[in-house]
Formats: sequence, C-alpha cells, structure tokens
Amino acid sequence: MQRGQSVRLMFRKAMFKTDKFLQYACGFGEYIHCEIYIPTMKCGNEVGFTFTNFSGDSMKLRSDIKNSYYNSPALYTFFEVFMNDAEYDQFISQNMSLVQRGVPYNYADCVFMALPMGLRKVFIQDSLPAATIAKATGALGNGHNAATQVRARPEINKKVCEDKLEHVTSLFCSQSIILTLRVALQKDHVLFPLVTEATARCTSPNEFFVSLKSLIGPEQTLPA
Repeated sequence: MQRGQSVRLMFRKAMFKTDKFLQYACGFGEYIHCEIYIPTMKCGNEVGFTFTNFSGDSMKLRSDIKNSYYNSPALYTFFEVFMNDAEYDQFISQNMSLVQRGVPYNYADCVFMALPMGLRKVFIQDSLPAATIAKATGALGNGHNAATQVRARPEINKKVCEDKLEHVTSLFCSQSIILTLRVALQKDHVLFPLVTEATARCTSPNEFFVSLKSLIGPEQTLPA
C-alpha cells in the first residue's frame, strides 16, 4: 500500500540546564527530547504544527515550536516517517486525543530510563505485558507461552494498546510517540516491529533515536 503521508519525528539536543543535568548525571545520551512535527498541518492561517509534551506540561499541539527548529537548527535532527492515509489519520487522531484530554507529563516512569539496560529488561514491563494482553483479549487462551503468542499476533497487542491509550494518565515524550505509533501503524510498516516490541515506559529519546536510525536512517538535519 502506498505511503504518501509523512510526519517528522524531531529530536533535540540539550538546551536547558535541566537537560544537561539529565544528560550527564543520568547518562541520557545526546538527544534529550523528541516530538512530532507535521509540516503540512493547517489551522486557519497557520501551517506546521508540533505535538509535544515538555517536562512540567501536558500534551500540546503548538504552532510556535517550528520557529525554534529554524532559529536553532544545530539543536535538532529528524526522521521522516511515511504513512498511508489510514495510518496517518489514526496517528493524528490518537495524538489529538491526548491533547484534548490534557494528558500530563509522566515523571514516575522517567526514573526507569536512568537504570542500566540489563535491570530494565528484567524488572520493567511495558504498559502491555503479554500475560495482561492474553487475559484482556481472551484470544490467546491460558497457555504459559503468552509472550510467544503475542509476538506472533502483534495485532492483538495493537488493539489492547489502543484501548489502553484511551485511558492513559501520563506520558513522557518518547513514550507517547512509541505508543501512538504502535496504535497507528499497520504490521507491514518498517517501524511496526520496533514500536510493538519496545518497552515504551523506559525508552529514552536517545535510545529511540538510535533504534530509528538503525531502521530508517540516516537522520536528516535542518538548513542552517
């Protein structure tokens, strides 16, 4: 299916003192924040809007952030993600829902990003652990290999994620992008395995950047 729509997943380097503290004290890496820029989105006389949730604020749709992209291009890089019409409409719809509900920033799960990867894999489950999916859908039975069955049938993970996202109470930047992509993308999309299997609760913006680069890189930069 042709994928003629596109969105930009923007990644920003450290800009504020708090960014630099997290970057060096917690080892968060080069990119400290990410957000979704839709260059073609129109509202009235404005063109170009960004879905973003900064620390200390709720999910917003803003037209002013693009000014920062072009005034400080050295701070930003991006990946252009192509979607078909159905994927794009679902992606926009899910993000608009988060904006309309004013979903606040998720501080609680941010602490997991500072843990070593080995500990995260052992102790941190995503919002949709396999056993929960099996129980919620009733489609997988009560077999002990629920995780294997879920990986074989990612559409079940996708459906439960959509239901759960409607009731989410807080999200941080990379977490919100991963979860809304998980709902929107169809299983033949190149990013579907990544967003389906990622542990959104503890994937930092920089780790998300590295994963995207391995699949659809290289990243793009803005003109100086």
